Formats: sequence, C-alpha cells, structure tokens
Amino acid sequence: MSPTWRCLAGCALAFCSLFFGVSLGAASAEPAPERAKQWSFEIHPEARARIDPVPRDRLVDDVAFVQILGDVLRGPLPLEAKVDAFTLMLDRIGWLFGGTVLLRPGHGYIGTLGGQVATYVTYQDSLRAPPELARDLARQARKGCDREVVRCASALLLAALVDRQVAAETALQIVGTGRERAAQIPDILIHSIALSAALSREDSVVVELAPLLDRVTSEEAREDVLCALSMYASPEVVSIVTGFVERRFPKSQGNSVQTALVVAKLRLGDGFVPWVAKLRSGLEPEAQAALDAIAADQFSPPLISVPGSPLKLWDGFGAVVYDDGVQVTHPSGFRYFRKS
Repeated sequence: MSPTWRCLAGCALAFCSLFFGVSLGAASAEPAPERAKQWSFEIHPEARARIDPVPRDRLVDDVAFVQILGDVLRGPLPLEAKVDAFTLMLDRIGWLFGGTVLLRPGHGYIGTLGGQVATYVTYQDSLRAPPELARDLARQARKGCDREVVRCASALLLAALVDRQVAAETALQIVGTGRERAAQIPDILIHSIALSAALSREDSVVVELAPLLDRVTSEEAREDVLCALSMYASPEVVSIVTGFVERRFPKSQGNSVQTALVVAKLRLGDGFVPWVAKLRSGLEPEAQAALDAIAADQFSPPLISVPGSPLKLWDGFGAVVYDDGVQVTHPSGFRYFRKS
C-alpha cells in the first residue's frame, strides 16, 4: 500500500474547509411530472425486482448496503442485472453520478468526493464477492460505453470494490488508449475512472490519469482527476498539480484551475506562498489580483440550490429543479431524475 494513501481520511477533512460555493436559483414548489422522472438508460428488470423493495433507510446504513450488495453479487442474477442493481443502490443513497453531485452540507466537492472514497474503502474491506467476478465486471466496463455509459461506469466502480487492482488496470487501459472519448458521455465514465484510481490505494495509479487533464474539455471532469490526485502526496502528484496550474493560468481561471490551487495549497504547505509569488511574477495586475483571490479561497463555483444542499452540475448538462428532485438532461439524449 502506498504510504501516501494513509492520508486519505485526514485529507478529506482538511479539504472540507477549503472549497465552498454559492447556490444559484431556487427549487420549484411543484412536484415533477411523471415524464420528467423517466430515465433514458436501461435497467435490467431483475435488478429492479431485487432492489426496488429494499427500503432506502436500509441502504443508507453501510453495513446493510455491503450485505445486500454481497448477496446480489454472490447470487444467480446475470452480470448486467448485478451491475444495474448496484446502479439502483447508488441512486437510492444519492451517489449515482449522472452529471450532478449533491455536496455534503458545509463541504465542497473535494471533501464530498473524499468522503465517498473513504466509505468505499470500508466497502472494499468488508464486501464478500466471487473473486472471478472482477474480471467479468472489467469486461462489462469496456463494452458498449458508446450506448450504455452508466452501466459501464457502474461496472468499473463495482469492480473497484471487488478487486481494486483489476479495476485500476482497466481504468488505466481506458485512459491509455483514449477510449473514454468514445463513451456516450465521457464525463460519466471519467468520474468512475477517477474513483477507481483513487480506490487503488496506489499513487502510481493516480499519476497515470495526468493525460486526462489536458485531453478533456470539461472543467468538472478535470476536477474529478484532480480530486483523485488530491488524495496522495507524492512529489510526482504535486508536480502534476502545480504544472497544471502553471500551464493554464492566467488564460484559464475556471473551476479546475481553482481546484488545482486548493490541492497545491494543502500539498505544498509552507512552500505554497513562494510558489504563488513565483507564479505572480510577470503577470498583469489584473491576473495577479485574480490569482491572489483564488489562492486566498475567495472564489465561488456556481452551484444549483436544491432542498438541503447545493448541487454541482457538470458542463454540458441541463437541470430542472422540482420540489421532489432534479431532472438532469444532456444533448446526447441522456435523462436522469435525481430524487430529493
């Protein structure tokens, strides 16, 4: 195990106070019409039959979640139904990624994702599943992503819970060949790639995600990669993060640069101030002021207000907020209803 992995729990807590945003908009007082609640992606009927009857209050209990998931994985369901059952379970607890992430109250995105990873680690340690299942899930994660990206992404994340090494190999194979670009919605697959890399518990895995920082166009997809990197403290990780800022600022001052500066601030420690001073030299006064504001955490990424917590929305996705949830759409035809 990489020694830097042991910082995960502390890092997640440290990041919580470093990345806040403002909420924009307001929730509708109207409940969503039935047509707005329809998903565009297929769920295997046997998965629905298995998971729909399970009360949500059981699934939000970590011990029960792992027990139910283990029963599903050891049971007779076909592979696609097992993956879809996991998708439904994530949806029920609010962790299914479909272009949005509900931030934990008082936490930013890095703290929210760090909390998820810390929980998934406990799942890895206690989940009982057939060891050969990981290879089957890895094959599922590479199949049909141009049409069924949610199933691919769920298969990859589930593989990480069953066998983190197999999942990491699969994630890096996808990145190494650039196959994420062929996915129906690359950002959905990249989200699971970043989680799977973080869950490898090896910094040598997360550094292999670096090409995505310059390859993807989505600010939020780059943030996912930076979040995975943030959980490790090796010199190579620090170099990747600081190099990303140095290449992009001041031309870009978007969410990913802001997030990278947050990561750099924690990882550089006392070296952060002199690094920022070096970065400031030669910049126009306006760019210097922008850098100072970002470095001082005086930035507010745009979020959507939903009942209870702010919702982070990815590039290219649209959202309609209702009293009982959020309808998320994408130009590809993707539709997902996230219940409140």
